[in-house]
Amino acid sequence: TPEGEDLVGAVWPGKVLYPDFGSEKAAAWWAKTQKEFLGAYPFDGVWNDMNEPINWDGGPAATEKAVTERGPWAPEWNLYGYYMAKTSARGWREHAPERRTLTISRSGYPGIQRHAIVWHGDNSSWWEHLRLAVNGPAGYSLGGALSSAPVVPGGIVNAPADLGVRFFQLGAFLPFFRGHSMIFAEYKEPYVYPEPARTHISEAIRLRYALLREWYSGFERCLREKRPTLEPVFDARGALVRDSFLLLGTFLVCPVVHRDETVRKVWLPEGDWYRWGELGERLKGGRWLLEDVTDFRFPLFVRAGSVLTLHEPRRNAEETLATPATHVVYPDARGRAEGYLYRDDGVHVDDPKAERWRLAAERGGEVRVLPLAGKASAKRRAKPARKKR
Repeated sequence: TPEGEDLVGAVWPGKVLYPDFGSEKAAAWWAKTQKEFLGAYPFDGVWNDMNEPINWDGGPAATEKAVTERGPWAPEWNLYGYYMAKTSARGWREHAPERRTLTISRSGYPGIQRHAIVWHGDNSSWWEHLRLAVNGPAGYSLGGALSSAPVVPGGIVNAPADLGVRFFQLGAFLPFFRGHSMIFAEYKEPYVYPEPARTHISEAIRLRYALLREWYSGFERCLREKRPTLEPVFDARGALVRDSFLLLGTFLVCPVVHRDETVRKVWLPEGDWYRWGELGERLKGGRWLLEDVTDFRFPLFVRAGSVLTLHEPRRNAEETLATPATHVVYPDARGRAEGYLYRDDGVHVDDPKAERWRLAAERGGEVRVLPLAGKASAKRRAKPARKKR
């Protein structure tokens, strides 16, 4: 406080203090404390919650009076979550510098992507918040925060079955896909929903798992090439299409964001496209389409000229990626298609054995797996993945 006393607030644990993460002394203490904690408990990451920061004892009016060793704290308010994430990432590096971690933050500021990924706070189980969830991650991605997303299917209040299905379908195509609820709401795990919603939610999750290799390879390429994972869609007039987005340069995702919708208006960007799983018809872009919508189907398109790598969904990512890969070819007008494949050990910050592959198919031929970097093993060349056209 300005009087030199500790600023005492209140959050879920009760009475709390707020470390000055912008202070080197406080940051070193926090990193050391976290290092000791991670050494005692086998966690693979850390989660920074309520770091706007929240204070239930007087609210912002009480907190904004705080001072730091640098002066008044109010001008640094929006940096608090950033500093906390930076310090938490430091604690992990001191604990296991050679291993990757995942630091998750609820609050952030430009540059936080160097230290953490961000989720968009405790959104509600409302159709309005579902619509907001389409644009938010694309905006974050354009700003450099490539992995972000809201809570699925909304953490506050209860999600009816139809909204739950649509939230999970959207979440399956957002970088950070996580379920959440709070003590004042009902449980929202997929299994608590009645049929057929439970099956539709399961299908969305299985589709996410089937595409894990595309997510993994696509993220590595976006990071290396410094381009967004999600991009907004603009129509021929340059107007933002607020209910769709491009994912990894390959997918056009058009979630259902209105209750009882049976027909969905879709802007198909320039180029050629296929409906997901329908290889018989190549669609010309640069126009509006009317797409039928059912309880379990929403418009999803794949860019022509793509080779996708799919796996059979299993209990978790490790078991899923251990299943044989299947290459699915969406050829362009010349019958050609390309894809990208990246593999590493999934554990270390720098894996010297990491491999990059170019997938190529021409005029109905087999998918060729061509090494781009690293040493491609003869065993992998001799056993190409199954192909589906």
